[in-house]
Amino acid sequence: MATGMVVKWTVIAFVVIACIGFVVLIALPVILSGAIVGSAPTPLQLPQLTTGTMNTTPPSPDGVWIAGSGSLAGFRVEESFLLQSGTIVGQTSAVSGSLVISHNEISSGSFQVDLSKVTLGKQNVSFSEILDTNKYPNATLELTAPGSFTNIPTSGQAVSSSVTGSLTMNGITQPVTFTFTGRYDGAVIEATGSAPILVSDWGIESPFAVHNNAVIEFLVVLRRG
Repeated sequence: MATGMVVKWTVIAFVVIACIGFVVLIALPVILSGAIVGSAPTPLQLPQLTTGTMNTTPPSPDGVWIAGSGSLAGFRVEESFLLQSGTIVGQTSAVSGSLVISHNEISSGSFQVDLSKVTLGKQNVSFSEILDTNKYPNATLELTAPGSFTNIPTSGQAVSSSVTGSLTMNGITQPVTFTFTGRYDGAVIEATGSAPILVSDWGIESPFAVHNNAVIEFLVVLRRG
């Protein structure tokens, strides 16, 4: 009887240890995920206004405008595992491109983002660890329809609208529609916006626990070319 009891309790002990180990293995990805991703930064917004040029009437914006310092682009996507959830945010300042404005109408525009420079979260984990950027390092947005201004806004006045374009990423091109808010002070055009996407539309397989729905976002700061 004593031997039987020893065997019985030994089996129970192994079961308990196995259960504890299973729980640890389940919880570990959640713990590590939170440590890597950290708290999500807020969505991209227009920079704070300076008061020097507010409420003045700027000259016509007609001309070529080049994206430069201060521009950012990235994405945010939800992740969830068991009862845990969070938001993964990737961003980069490696943004280039230009707009052409003629007769107060955006007649063309093209922007490029170096995806190999996108970093994730507070730990600067490389985006290329999730998406192989060796073959397709860049994402390119081409505007496909002109956008017009009914009138030139005063400096400091923000205007909101939407714009359609084609986004090429991972060797695949799909249409996208951005909502954006922009402003113009005569020397600089600033615009921020976002668009919802399904990453699978670009042949990208979401990692485990990461959602297929994502939001791409941008802040472009353009100066006359």
